[in-house]
Amino acid sequence: MGGYARGAGAGGAPHAMAVNATIVAFIRGGRAPGSPAGIGGLEAWRTEVPHPLSSSGKRNVRSDAVFQDKAAGVPLLMVEVDRSTEPAHVLADKVGAYADLYARRVRSPGTPSTGRGTIGDLNTVPFWTTLSPRTGLPGWPPLAIVLTGAGPTALAGRMRSVGHMSREFWAGTEHADIGYGATAPDDGDFYLDFTAKIPLVITTLDRLQQHGPMGPVWFRVAQHRGGEPEPLLKALTDTHTAAEYRHRRKQRKRAAEAAEAEKQRRKAAEQQRLDEEWERSEWFEKRKRKMRKLARQWDEPKIADER
Repeated sequence: MGGYARGAGAGGAPHAMAVNATIVAFIRGGRAPGSPAGIGGLEAWRTEVPHPLSSSGKRNVRSDAVFQDKAAGVPLLMVEVDRSTEPAHVLADKVGAYADLYARRVRSPGTPSTGRGTIGDLNTVPFWTTLSPRTGLPGWPPLAIVLTGAGPTALAGRMRSVGHMSREFWAGTEHADIGYGATAPDDGDFYLDFTAKIPLVITTLDRLQQHGPMGPVWFRVAQHRGGEPEPLLKALTDTHTAAEYRHRRKQRKRAAEAAEAEKQRRKAAEQQRLDEEWERSEWFEKRKRKMRKLARQWDEPKIADER
């Protein structure tokens, strides 16, 4: 082997082996006792998959691995294995490259060409759907990042750095429930809109090998998520969704209606009590007036005939 080949092998082999180790961990599951079984087989994987970002093909994002297994509940998962050999911003930029990939639209393959350009999204489809079968799920395909090549403290810091620098690509848009007395997303109820956002999950290779992909190893990079690792499918499930928000809003509306009904019932009961007290007082007043009248008649001097 010549100098160039020897240099490429020295730099490329560790990364290729890390990708292989990631795939094996997905298939075999965790080594720890009681860990869940793995998912998929070798046929569910493709490695070094290029995704063009433009029609010229000069720009592309190359996935370290792509996983597809509907039976496992993961129709499409892009996987990046990072050995901590480059600055964190390079990995964060790659998250942005995936966002560019998912945002790219092309003419629908089933639509015959007329030789004219398209207006907006008319007769266009997301480009990534032409490369992979449709997932049947809303939103963009998820991206999983597997970190290795450093100690636990360094990898935890790298995880936070990548999440911070790629926030614009994964952070859901917060919508506050202004009608419920809120003036800001953190004041009152809200929901997160993940439209045109990447579902991003991160773990370490050691953790993945120890517990498997279906074990509590993934950190979902999203707001209001908490800091505990989750199994893959749970980590990929959005929280604070619009559907959950609408359900809470219906509950609040029913509670408000029940409270108003109770208020009106109490008001009617109080009015009835006052009416009954007034009627009783009127009856006593009439009785007293009648008694006074009879008393006056008794005390008046009687004429001879009456005597």
